[in-house]
Amino acid sequence: MTGVQTCALPIWWGSFGGGAFYYQNGQFTPLKAAENNPVELPQYIRRITQDNAGNLWFATYSQGLYCLEPSGMLKDYTMSNSTLLTNYIADLAYVDGHSLYVATSSGVYHMNTSTREMTILEQTADGEEVIQDKFANCIYQDSRGLLWIGGRKGVNVYSPKQNKLINLNTANGVSHSYIRAIIEDASHNMWLTTDHGITHVEVVESDATSMPDFRCHPYYEEDGIGNLTFNNFSIFCNHRNEVIAGGKISSKFLEISLYNRSSW
Repeated sequence: MTGVQTCALPIWWGSFGGGAFYYQNGQFTPLKAAENNPVELPQYIRRITQDNAGNLWFATYSQGLYCLEPSGMLKDYTMSNSTLLTNYIADLAYVDGHSLYVATSSGVYHMNTSTREMTILEQTADGEEVIQDKFANCIYQDSRGLLWIGGRKGVNVYSPKQNKLINLNTANGVSHSYIRAIIEDASHNMWLTTDHGITHVEVVESDATSMPDFRCHPYYEEDGIGNLTFNNFSIFCNHRNEVIAGGKISSKFLEISLYNRSSW
């Protein structure tokens, strides 16, 4: 299940198979399309975000991308009516007031939410592939404007302003190549959860024209986190600068506080 607090009430939730619904005034109400809007409702929802115009965007597992406008009109973007090469939408990142980055199983797309023009991010100015194997599992924009794109071959750190890219993988110290979740802490460093361990990425900036240096510090069972497989998106940094990551062993969900590494 996923959720989002909109700029004005209500709070929206997305489920795996039960569609979307919102909470307001003590009640939950399912998403319904207008009578003159015959679009199939989204059912398997992976992420919800809102843009500056009040549009709600839904990433789904198999139905493509949806936009719910403030008027109540629902619009879908799928393989059959857009540039998308897949209907599997893994994650969304809304940045800069008009850019929606869409992570999918066929790469990362950029949508201008004002014009609704969508293009795929393929190569940087240096000819590097933005996603090596085209599979993007999660996406996050940090406070510097860098996009962190997690997939099955590590994390790609992409600068839209410079059109430059750096790939961080196990050779650089990332604990595992499959990235499950990404978050930034109050020190503006990054945390990655993976299929095996956690990675703390120190970001060392040099100048405005160059990409930062990235120093990866992996942590495993012997460091106190246990034999834990982490869940997609299950990470959060609270007001005390504690990073909480969630995973599952058997049927038990665990929360691990990462704010003080020396205490593990």
